[in-house]
Amino acid sequence: VIGKDRVTRIGDYAFSPNAKRLTEDQRTVRAQISSILIPEGVVEVGAHAFDQCRKLREVVLPATLEKLGPGAENFWSGQGESKDPFHLCPSLENLVVADGNRSYRMEGPLFLARTEGGEELLTHIGPVTGHVVIPEGSTDLPEECFSGCGGITGVSLPETLRKIGEKAFSGCTALTEVVIPGSVERILSDA
Repeated sequence: VIGKDRVTRIGDYAFSPNAKRLTEDQRTVRAQISSILIPEGVVEVGAHAFDQCRKLREVVLPATLEKLGPGAENFWSGQGESKDPFHLCPSLENLVVADGNRSYRMEGPLFLARTEGGEELLTHIGPVTGHVVIPEGSTDLPEECFSGCGGITGVSLPETLRKIGEKAFSGCTALTEVVIPGSVERILSDA
């Protein structure tokens, strides 16, 4: 609550040290944020809210959250925003999605958005090792989604998958097995 008004939306760049019109002191404080608890009642968090929050280790999302804005610009392609709201948060190791949230969920280290057609993989949280199973219903592996995950040894892709994004498995040095289903129509460069 701010004054007498309930807060239901958190704006673009809300926690980011890259927001416009910040003083150097405000940028410094935002660059040090390590934990964020989004309270129940909030239904939307804006675009780039976590952009460059490099020390952010933990985020808790409420059951009421319906929309989480996209993240920073895709580094490799330069073609717009990443679907991963935590794209430039390299220290993030714990993401909690409250029970009852109908828009998002965690499955192991995978952060998924629930869509009308099923689920969409947005990113992974923390280190990923061993054999990774991408949930059925996923249609797209985002750009750079597992880039640098040197501990992944194998990947199971669902029959619903249509596209493997640019650099999706770049730097996965232990990866020895990926079976690409016939449903895949596009594999982008350096995947």
